[in-house]
Amino acid sequence: MSLREARFTFWIHASPARVWKALTRAKELKRWYTDPHRVELRKGGRWEFLGGKLGGKVLEVVPRQKLVQTYRLIPGEPETRVTYEIAERKDRTELTLVHDRFGSAKETYRCATEPAVWPWILSNLKTYVETGTPMREGAFR
Repeated sequence: MSLREARFTFWIHASPARVWKALTRAKELKRWYTDPHRVELRKGGRWEFLGGKLGGKVLEVVPRQKLVQTYRLIPGEPETRVTYEIAERKDRTELTLVHDRFGSAKETYRCATEPAVWPWILSNLKTYVETGTPMREGAFR
């Protein structure tokens, strides 16, 4: 059985530069996502959260347009891939997240496709970028 991709699109009332900053700067990530342990924004760089328990490797960086990284959510399961695509749409930014390459990562797939996971995380990002205050400080602690 092939596990399909999880795809989510949000429209954010902010510039692509502002959305990019929220996705890539440790100080910003801490507010709406979780406390970063390491964020190396370059191809081959590492990104780690929760003391290194959650993370992966940066595969591609196109500033203010695209960020692609491997993603290990569940210990013992293979890495998957998460792609953030950013596009300017008049006075808004279209942010699309694609989580794919699940392979045999069935538990990661289940988490990624639950309505309460990526949609909630991206809603927290959207609220943070638009208002300066997330729905919840640090989605994961």
